[in-house]
Amino acid sequence: PAYYYRNDWNREGNWLAVSLRGSKTNRDGVGSEITARIDGHSQHRLVGAGHAYTGQFSLEQVFGMGQAETAEVQVRWPNGSLEDFGAKKARQRIVLIEGKGRPIAPPISGPDAAANASPGGQRLWIRLLPLAALAALAGFFTYTKKRKNNI
Repeated sequence: PAYYYRNDWNREGNWLAVSLRGSKTNRDGVGSEITARIDGHSQHRLVGAGHAYTGQFSLEQVFGMGQAETAEVQVRWPNGSLEDFGAKKARQRIVLIEGKGRPIAPPISGPDAAANASPGGQRLWIRLLPLAALAALAGFFTYTKKRKNNI
């Protein structure tokens, strides 16, 4: 059966909602990693496109900011380029456009470091493993349910 979930989050804290518009990679920035540095801590969001039973991934990424008033935002686009979009004020929805931020040169540590590394230092494919596992499980359960109904 389908369920409806409602998120009653604490509206007293600050937040920042970020959407991407790609110009060189893909329109929605799918595969990009957004990093928000808030009060000395980093939060990372991976922009994905997909769906599951009665749901889909959101292209808008929301960062909880507590009492902080600004967040420093960077985006690593799917092609490996990194851009700094500077400080963004809390309690707003923003759209970051590829090519409009300040480019940041990737650190030189190997031949494929720029294309496969994320701001957190992990390779992108390692960060994508949980999404792949979730997709595989969803497919397995869908297959099992269809097979059970046909028997």
